[in-house]
Amino acid sequence: MPEPVPPQFPLPTDLAERDVVQAALEQGLVTEVEVETARSARAREARNDIYRPLLDHMVESQSLTTGQIRRLIDLLTHQERPDEPRGYKFMEQVGSGSMGQVFKAMQLSLNRIVAVKLLARQHSRNRTYVERFIREALLAGQTVSPHFARVYETGQSRGQHYIVMEFVEGESLEAQLAAGKKFETAEVVDLAIELTFALEHLHGLSIVHRDIKPQNIVTAQDGRLKLMDLGLAHKLDDAAQLDAESGNAIGTPFYISPEQIVASEKLDPRSDLYSLGATMYHLLSGRPPFMGTETPKVLEAHLKQPPASLVELDSKIPRLMERLVLKLLEKDPKNRMPNARRVRHELLTLEAQLDPAMSRLKRGTANNGG
Repeated sequence: MPEPVPPQFPLPTDLAERDVVQAALEQGLVTEVEVETARSARAREARNDIYRPLLDHMVESQSLTTGQIRRLIDLLTHQERPDEPRGYKFMEQVGSGSMGQVFKAMQLSLNRIVAVKLLARQHSRNRTYVERFIREALLAGQTVSPHFARVYETGQSRGQHYIVMEFVEGESLEAQLAAGKKFETAEVVDLAIELTFALEHLHGLSIVHRDIKPQNIVTAQDGRLKLMDLGLAHKLDDAAQLDAESGNAIGTPFYISPEQIVASEKLDPRSDLYSLGATMYHLLSGRPPFMGTETPKVLEAHLKQPPASLVELDSKIPRLMERLVLKLLEKDPKNRMPNARRVRHELLTLEAQLDPAMSRLKRGTANNGG
């Protein structure tokens, strides 16, 4: 395998490329669409054994300038390290998002590894962000399923809000795509079946995730899928949340449902099924159903355009699989499957048709239960 191309922007050992990209997103220097476009370009190169950093692709596509990247690196290198909540010792940063950072940490009282999510300091005085962060903890605390990370504690330390949860050792589907992994149809069926258990559990609690995407789906070391990040989740009876978000499209552009785009008050679990379909489409084809460098055009495509044929993108994809994914990607929620359980039934039927010897319809689905 060829050696990776040396990066244009060497990073300090305690700073990851994803931190720079996230900082660029938070400062409004780039959009989610531009980042995903660069990730797709990197994934295409990786399939040809060419490995270049994401930042190099973003400069090449003129999403960021070299000067902007160097200023971001300097800012992140010299910013104050977040305070550790009492009783926890940070080991390394493992993630970051628009709300804050996630650290792998040691819970000293129990001598166990946990994940500590911190609300960014700049958001700590913003009531909207604080309420959203607390709501995420409360909703995550309701999930009692092997497909979700358990929440242990939430609190505030030296003015900074935090959530302590189960540390999931694994790799996101987005990271696997970025590394050039090609998902076979049978593997996508298997992953999707697991996800339907997670969604069925969540929807049974009257919670809509609203951000199903490869980045939020992690393959844990025991092989089980974990559905992560309830930061955008919505409790269906939470009228106050809907009122506060009125008129805003909540979700990630490449996977968002049409009803999320128009901020429909009739949002229900079928929105997550659309995003599941968009995620399956990406895993099968190596790209989201609608591409582009401008967010408004991507959103308009979700509302008005049919996705390109999966079979035309890859002739190995069975027509039956394409039909199922397109059913999930119907613009009108009424034309999609009604719930996650029905999706699982269709997936199991498809699995039986594609490979009868491996079908769980014959051997049962007990090992996949949520």
